[in-house]
Amino acid sequence: TPGSIVWAAVITIFFLSPDTEFSGSGLGKKSNINYKELFYNYKRVLVTKWKSKHIEEIVAKINNYVFGAAQTSTIDADHEDHTDAINRAMAVLDIDTDDKLVDSAPVIVAAAA
Repeated sequence: TPGSIVWAAVITIFFLSPDTEFSGSGLGKKSNINYKELFYNYKRVLVTKWKSKHIEEIVAKINNYVFGAAQTSTIDADHEDHTDAINRAMAVLDIDTDDKLVDSAPVIVAAAA
């Protein structure tokens, strides 16, 4: 999903930064990177561009890397595929929920290396 892809990207940026705390404010203590803003901006782009050719190619590469050749269709001729409709609905719900939950972000602390 867009949220999990964006989370992985932002947490990677955090791990590569000089920050050792991930505060509820979303602002990196040493780097001043606004992780919360970064997350919401990246997610908004992915959700709005999810069906673009470029994003579909990136997602296909991620899926291939993560799941390998084991991907097979579980949809048979007797059932309709509602995946796209469900994904669109979930994306809208994610954006609405994210905007309401901004102030209640949990604090994550990384161990110093």
